Amino acid sequence: MQDCFAYREEKITKPLACCAVIGLLSLASAALAQAPGWTPLAESQRCPSKWGAGDERGAANHQKPAAILNAAKLIKTGEAIELGHVLSPSMPLVGTRRFDVHTKRTFMNMAPSQRGSNEELVVTELGQVGTQFDGFTHQSIGDQLYNCFKIGETGTRAGFNKLGIHHVGQLFTQGVLIDVAAAEWLIRQDPMLLDSDNTPVEVLPSKTPNANLPVHQIALAVNGVFLLENLKLEELAAKQVHEFAFVMQPLKIEGGTGSTVAPVAIR
Repeated sequence: MQDCFAYREEKITKPLACCAVIGLLSLASAALAQAPGWTPLAESQRCPSKWGAGDERGAANHQKPAAILNAAKLIKTGEAIELGHVLSPSMPLVGTRRFDVHTKRTFMNMAPSQRGSNEELVVTELGQVGTQFDGFTHQSIGDQLYNCFKIGETGTRAGFNKLGIHHVGQLFTQGVLIDVAAAEWLIRQDPMLLDSDNTPVEVLPSKTPNANLPVHQIALAVNGVFLLENLKLEELAAKQVHEFAFVMQPLKIEGGTGSTVAPVAIR
């Protein structure tokens, strides 16, 4: 599959069929909690990835012309529904993350035009605030990232020299809004991306024994599937938009772990 899964914590008004590649998931680890526990696969079982040794794009390899053409067929009305939250210092932030805006007030140029100019300085963890897109360097299994790249060999003070968020590029694909708890099931549908309307895209704290944010490891480190957190899904659910064209592109932060994004659903 090459589409998009969208998940909403509240029950939506109509059951949905699962048929996409970018997904939303907030209760995923509830299904995992039924098992005795979850342990990451051994290196020999997850590396090299199905995309081949040395691959840095993971599920972004699904983004081919056919995916764009298939998604475009879903556009019937041309209505665009924004899924990203407004960035501001008052938005919920996790841990020590911050978002501070300092306006650089009007600089008045010389006469006769008297052109004024305003700018701002933003101090933030740009990859991990607001509606945020998690890349492969964001989470690891021990010292190993997706495709068994090692943090000790790829991480530098100026970013990661492998798996940086700048490798992802634009995503234009089919999106599906569903309400489901089953992370491993969603991964088996071969998605490009899993999304949700909460911060961790799973239960926090995890209800799965011996696990800490297992969906992050299952998606990012084991399967090379991206995560997208903190989406606005209320309008999609209220309008019963269950299938749509999904458009997003992360900022090209060289060597970055993620990116603040402003995704759009078009129907």
